[in-house]
This record gives sequence, C-alpha cells and structure tokens, in this order.
Amino acid sequence: MKKKLTNKGELTTELLALVNDGDVKDIINLNAASLEKHMEELCTACMLAADTEASQILLDGIAEKSDSFQPRSRQLIANAYEYFDIMRQKGGWRPITMQCDDADTNVEHFPHGVYPEPIEVYLRRTAEVNQTAPEMPLCIALAAFAFALQGAVKISYPSGNGHTEHLCLYMAVIAEPSERKSSSFSMTIRKAFRSWEKKAETEYQNRLSEFKGMEKSALSALSSAVRSGDERTITQVQKDYDRLKEPDSPQMLLDDTTPEALGNRMKKTGGRAGVFSDEGGFLETLAGRYSESRANIDLVLKGYSGEYASIARITRDDLTLPRPLLTICLALQPVLWERFCTDSSLSLRGLVPRFIFCRPAPMAGSRNANITAVIDADSEELYCRYIDEFLSLPRPDDDDVPVIQWEDDAAEIMLEYLQKLESEQREGGCLWHDKAYAGKASGVVLRIAGILHMLRTRNPDILLSSETASAAVKVHMFFLSEKLREQASSAKTVRSAADHALDSLKKICLSECRPYASKRELQRSLNGCTSDDLTDVLDYLADCQCVELVRASRSSVRVYPSPFLFL
Repeated sequence: MKKKLTNKGELTTELLALVNDGDVKDIINLNAASLEKHMEELCTACMLAADTEASQILLDGIAEKSDSFQPRSRQLIANAYEYFDIMRQKGGWRPITMQCDDADTNVEHFPHGVYPEPIEVYLRRTAEVNQTAPEMPLCIALAAFAFALQGAVKISYPSGNGHTEHLCLYMAVIAEPSERKSSSFSMTIRKAFRSWEKKAETEYQNRLSEFKGMEKSALSALSSAVRSGDERTITQVQKDYDRLKEPDSPQMLLDDTTPEALGNRMKKTGGRAGVFSDEGGFLETLAGRYSESRANIDLVLKGYSGEYASIARITRDDLTLPRPLLTICLALQPVLWERFCTDSSLSLRGLVPRFIFCRPAPMAGSRNANITAVIDADSEELYCRYIDEFLSLPRPDDDDVPVIQWEDDAAEIMLEYLQKLESEQREGGCLWHDKAYAGKASGVVLRIAGILHMLRTRNPDILLSSETASAAVKVHMFFLSEKLREQASSAKTVRSAADHALDSLKKICLSECRPYASKRELQRSLNGCTSDDLTDVLDYLADCQCVELVRASRSSVRVYPSPFLFL
C-alpha cells in the first residue's frame, strides 16, 4: 500500500488484491488509528474478496482492536459480519458459470438422403428453380407430409412404454422479404394439396347431397313418429337420426385465419387442418390482434397433440372437437419471429416451444437471372402422388389409428439420442436454459421418424428401421442446431448487456465502499436501460452465479456481485 492512491475505489481495489493473495498479516499489524482511517475500504475488501479464509482472518484481526474504534467503525465491522452471515445462509458463493457458447451448432444444412430419392430430387430442384436455399423447400415439405399424415398414423415411444405421438408439426421458416417464400410454398404444399382437394371435393359434394337426403328423410320419419305418439318408434327413429354423420369437408388447408374461424373449419373437416402461410399474420392473430390483445391459443395448443378440446364461446354455440389435429408451417420475417418468441402470453403457455424452425441462407442479391433449371415432371408427379396417397388414408377413431413400432436396433439408436437430449437439460448443458423447448424435443424427433418411415415404406405395419431412426436423428439435429445458433446469438446480446451491467456494478461497489448496489442506482448508471431490461439481465447474471439478488424492502432490491468477479 505504499503507492499513492487518489480515491476510495483505488484503495479498495489495492486492498482487495492483497486479500485475494492472502497477504493480510501486515494489514492486521497496523495500529488502530491507521486501520480506522481506512475502515470503509478494509471492510469492503473483506466482503468482496474471493479468498474467504483470508478475508475472515483480516476481519477478525481488525475486530480484535474494536475497543479503540469509533462507533461508526464498529458498525462497519458489524455490517461485514452480517454480510458473511447472509451469504452463508444462501449457501455461499459458487463459481461463476456461463451459458454454453460452444454448443454443437455445426449442422448447418438439412441432411441429404433422408427423403426417398425422387422426393429429394424434386425438392432440391425446386430450390434450384426458385433460387432459394434447399432448406426452404425441404423443411416446408416435412410439414406438408406431417399435415397429410396427421390422424392416419401415430408412432410409439421406442422403449415400449405405451406412449404414442401424432405426426403433427409446428414449423417456422425465417427469411427476409424477396426470398421467394411464396413460390416455395406453392410448389411444396399448395399445388399438391389443391390437386387432391379438387378430386376430393367432387366426392364430398356427392356424399353431402346423400347425407342431406338421408337427414331430410330421418327428420320426416321423426316428425311422423312424434305425431303417432309411439314412444318406442320415436326412440328408434331418434337413434337412426343421431347416427347420421355429415361427411368431412376436404377444405383443410388455410392461410391467414383466426382461432374462431380455425375451430369452425376443423368442426367441418373432422378435426383436421393445416395452416400454411408465407406471411406471419396467423401468429399476430394468435397473440390477440383481433381480441383486445388477449392471446387465444387453446385450440392451437390442443391441436398439436390431438387433445380433446371444448371451448366456450359467448356469441355462438360451444365448440367441441374430440381429436383436433393441426399442422402449422409459416414463413416469417426475423422481426416477427423475434416478437413471437418474446411474447410471454405465447411462450409461457407452451406455444413457442412447440415450434421447430430454420433460417435458410439468404439468396436475394446473388441470384442468376439467366437460370435455366426446370422441374423434373416425373419427380413432381411422384411428390404429388405421395401427398395424395397420405391425405386419402382412412382416419379411424384414435384408439384404432395404426401405430408404428420399432426394430430393436432402431429403438436403441433413438433412445440413445433421447437420453442425450435429457442430459443436455442439466446445469451447464446446451438446453439447460430452455427446458420448455427440450421438453418437446423428444416428441418432435419421434414425429419426424414417423413421417420418414411412411415416406420410405408407406406402411405403418412395417417396423421402423435403424436407417430411418438415424435419418430422423440427423434431421432433428439440424433443427436443434438452428435452435442453439439462435440461443448463442441471443446469449451474446445478453452477455454484452450483462458485461456492461457488471462493470457498472463493480464501480459502484468499489467507489461507494459497499458490497452491493441497489437495482435503482444500477439502472441509473446504465443510460437508456429500462427496468424490465435490467430485470432480464440480472436474472441472467443470477443464473450464472455472477450476482445475488436480495430484497431489502418492498420496493428495493440489492445486487451483490460475486467475489469471483474481482479476481
């Protein structure tokens, strides 16, 4: 301490270095007058030191001379002991941890060879024709097949525990304007579906006419029975009438819609629907654009897993759907995706974690105006035939839906991957900070496996192979890598704000000679930082063991920095 120090902060920093080096004997041997002269700095250094043993020795040595100190100095010593008691009660300071920045995010492209070869050829050729990244049509197609198969097939959990998953998927393709999202949607879902719908609509109208005729006859018979007063006849005719079921409409594909309109449509289609849009209006609607900013997502939540939905409505009859099944695929601009992910009304109820997503590489500005690539007619026809075949499969009651089972080797591959996903939720794992997403991940990879199995075999009675299980894992690793890249990018943004907050926190503690700063004064030191923003940053820092948050009063929070920050 021979160097001349110009302020309290510098002296506290110098003392802190000595304590962390364990060099406290010379300080203890100073006379009482010298100690009291710098009591604030000494007590602060004790509280901020990572070497708790040395700081405790120093504090005890100073306290032994307390009889010679003024009341204010004795109070500073008492405050230091109180600080140690508070931290002991909280379990002591743990080493600082940070979110996983080195997570495995190297799966940058949708894997080759997971689709049957003609399907793969068609999808990659559409990318060439549209001059988009291949990920755009490859991902949209996965959702298209999920939509075509929902309600027709389920997949079992590979351990054989009896759990099953429907094959619905919720997907977002995140791209800037002018990335030719519309043409990609047209070639991967709309063209194939409209072809099937046109054929199915003719059959539907014939069946609807037949149903209306039978309904008219049944109502006439019921009216006659009522007039006759024969209770037995009335009961039988009523049963015959109740057994009549209106045929399901094939108009299942929607673009921009509202939750109420979606429910009404699903009531007519037997509970099935798909929302495929190259715009993000549907998400804005879910967040409450037409309902006074109240999120209205019950049906969308239940449609992911086919849960019974009974929704009360004020202006119309209640809506009941025994098995709603919904697939969503939306192309969103990055700003809307960010707004969606940070909307607490959607994320806290579990909608956001249901989505898998990709960010195809941008192509605008680097496309070739002289491109001559064309679609292979045979592969396009086969692609449409797959969609047609899957949409035409019977949709039995839930208990009778065929369930895909696993070969032993395939089950082992999948269970190993599911265990890895589980392990990554532990502290320090790459999914530790997003358990909501991790909780849905196992179901998603099973659904992908079921879709690939049907594409490869077109038969749910054949056991799912190890090759298909491996392919499903590769596809899910692509989506997981997209998630981790987003997580790492978000962490960098938060980390930058956190580093700035920590710098301010340390300056306040050192200059004011105390082991904490109030949240309010910390916010004042961070120009332009809102209270909500600071709350997010402090929560992040607390998770990383950088700070301890202690409520001092109803309206005041103290922020204590970790001593490890001062090493």
